[in-house]
Amino acid sequence: MRCKQCEYRLWNLRSRNCPECGAPFSPRDYTFVPNAVRFLCPHCDQAYYGTDEKGHLVPSSFQCVACRASIDLDEMVLQPAEGMEEEATQPSPVPWLERAKLGAWRGWWRTVGWTISSPRKLASRLPAVPRKGDAWIFLILNTVVAALGMIFPFGLTLMMTGGMTGGPPGAPGVGMLGAIYGMMIVMMIPATLLSTFLWAACTHGVLRLGAKPRGDFGMTQEAICYSSGISTLNAVPCIGPYVAPVWSIITAIVLLKERQRIGGWRASVAVLAFPVVICGGVVTLYAVMLYLAINVAGTIGPGGAVAQGYASGIGTAVTTYAEQNRGAWPKHAGELLLPRVSTLTSGLFVLPDTATSTADAFIGSVNLDVFEGLNEAQMRQVVDAAILALPPDVTAHRVGDYVFTYHGVDSVNALGRLWIVVASADPDTNADASMQGVTVVMKSGRVKYIAPADWAAELARQNGLRAADGLAPLPDPWTITHVNPARAATTATAPGTEGALDGGAAEGDADAETGAEESSPPP
Repeated sequence: MRCKQCEYRLWNLRSRNCPECGAPFSPRDYTFVPNAVRFLCPHCDQAYYGTDEKGHLVPSSFQCVACRASIDLDEMVLQPAEGMEEEATQPSPVPWLERAKLGAWRGWWRTVGWTISSPRKLASRLPAVPRKGDAWIFLILNTVVAALGMIFPFGLTLMMTGGMTGGPPGAPGVGMLGAIYGMMIVMMIPATLLSTFLWAACTHGVLRLGAKPRGDFGMTQEAICYSSGISTLNAVPCIGPYVAPVWSIITAIVLLKERQRIGGWRASVAVLAFPVVICGGVVTLYAVMLYLAINVAGTIGPGGAVAQGYASGIGTAVTTYAEQNRGAWPKHAGELLLPRVSTLTSGLFVLPDTATSTADAFIGSVNLDVFEGLNEAQMRQVVDAAILALPPDVTAHRVGDYVFTYHGVDSVNALGRLWIVVASADPDTNADASMQGVTVVMKSGRVKYIAPADWAAELARQNGLRAADGLAPLPDPWTITHVNPARAATTATAPGTEGALDGGAAEGDADAETGAEESSPPP
């Protein structure tokens, strides 16, 4: 029996303070081999022997049979029984701490068994002075075992089916499996060490908010680290990942209660504090993400933030095409879907939160679902047919939820404020297309949302700019469908332009003087 603070031998003492360091102690804090320790009456030295599972007296308080004095276990003088060495009075230590004798594998496996089946026994066998380093090594080993067990079924399946390499099963799969194992372990070990230390620090901090715990921070670290033996259950498919976290917390509570000699409720509050904070943080994060998702959802329509991102991508593809083709715009927007032209996909031609789908959007007579399944030569034929179908005086044509208005615009010298793409819900599939806002992409690259209430004025202003540049006016985009492109001959008196062209042209002249400031996209 040694002091838990300084390892001083505490046999033959009537005082309940360590003579070396002054730390208080109680025989109740120690576990002995039954009948291996003599408990001597402090009045007459009558000897008694402990017989319960901890080697303590039963009952712990009684009347001495020799001197008739009332005595209690805490008052008695302790000695090893006759013929017993001091080491023999203590139960066998934790196997992990005896791994030099037992072997690393046997010491680890037996300790994991104690963690799972008898955490109280494990706590009682830990030495008086904490061996924190051994506890942390035990934690790291458990983390590695859990990681290997969790990924093994998945990795083995991929290896045997060739899923990792896209080919037949074989040696490359083994190498890939090893790489995955290594990457997971490299990521998991630092994360586990940090989270465990924070858990132990939080637990000990909560303990110190009340009465000072009997043990130091090292004992709390041991309790948390040794509870990681439960994490090896993560290797059990389907069940382990659900059972292990809860079981690990319960084990940590038991270990802390026994190690620090505190009540169950106090141990529970201390151990649960960190998981509760983490869970609360996760719940808060999900709540914030949900809130943002709900608010973003309100901006997904034709004029919303997401739509502006889509429109910007389409506009960039159009201007890039012109830059790569000596200033020539695509003859039809379908050219932007040709594999060698750009990386756009058909899904980008359909705005989120509209009734339009890729089955409703057409290039010529072929919808985008069918178009994407064609080979490059077939795609080229469809696009060429669509180009031939456009009238010679076309001013705008539609694909899905986009109207392309770059026809006739000088890609080099025209005003930066001229629109080249208008994102507007397809009227063929959206009955309320005229009631939704639109997003326009200007030649300068600027993207702007226009609300329905401002549309008439903005269209009149744009047509004024177009008139100043010698371009035919644009009609409302919801009058343009994939079979009814806008033509110069039919849009000479477009809605909202009568009587506004002269003023718009004058305004366009003013814009021409300041157009340089919008000749390139804002940073």
